[in-house]
Amino acid sequence: MRDEVDKVIKRIHELPTLPLVYKRVSDLLRNPYTSASDVAAVISEDQVITTKLLRLVNSAHYGFSEKVETITRAVSLVGMQAVKDLVLATSVMDLFHNNDEPGAWTVVEFWRHSLAVAVASSCIAEAVEDPHVEEYFVAGLIHDIGKIVWIEYFPDEFKDVLDIADSNRLPCIEAEKQRLGFTHVRAGRLLAKRWKLPERLIETIAWHHDPRLADKHPRFPALVHVADVIANAMHLGKSGNGCVPPLAPEAMEICGLSPSDVPHLLPKIHDAYQDSILMLSFWDASEKQEIEGDLSTV
Repeated sequence: MRDEVDKVIKRIHELPTLPLVYKRVSDLLRNPYTSASDVAAVISEDQVITTKLLRLVNSAHYGFSEKVETITRAVSLVGMQAVKDLVLATSVMDLFHNNDEPGAWTVVEFWRHSLAVAVASSCIAEAVEDPHVEEYFVAGLIHDIGKIVWIEYFPDEFKDVLDIADSNRLPCIEAEKQRLGFTHVRAGRLLAKRWKLPERLIETIAWHHDPRLADKHPRFPALVHVADVIANAMHLGKSGNGCVPPLAPEAMEICGLSPSDVPHLLPKIHDAYQDSILMLSFWDASEKQEIEGDLSTV
């Protein structure tokens, strides 16, 4: 088992680093005199990220009445911190590309689940009147980045994990412990540290299954944990779980959500998910048509 753990750690260090544009934007935001045009100038140097970022900002998630056509305008509308987080999101999404997918569980299904958790996280943040709605969206989007390691480098082992979870009706994390002795949250934490992500995101990735263990930002993993359970219960995408994961009893209290709030959130999450998955599509036209067909049956 120790050999398997060593292989996982080695593979994490082989994964590509995040694009230089993310580091440069992060560095800029440490300077209190940085302007929106400074941030826009750096982002605009990368045409791929620019295109995807504008698509994100013009999605139904934001609902701006007029089309946002420049990065400078995007930064002005959503704020520099939110744009930095969206640059991170688009960079991470580019890693979801492995063609050797483990069985019926696909990267597209994983992306749908990640997006569902992002949407649910932002809906919950709005419901509890948290001012950091966009940060929760990104935290939800990348909460399972540890699974990138399995997708990219251990597809056969991960197929075994999915089979164990499905046949025994287990959460994916429990099946990982049985098959790999190493979980996606531990892999994700190591990857997030290597990428030097903000501490709130590292804690979300590390503790979204057990938010009471978070030291400094417990509300982030707690809120994403609740969003993750809801997304699984609503069958939005596929997370690899063989059952709906259990809700940590302290999570609702930490994020300030009452059980009576949840039924009112479900229709909003459902509608926001349908809108966002179409507008945030980074796939070709045939795949988008397939997704539209799938959504018509939800």
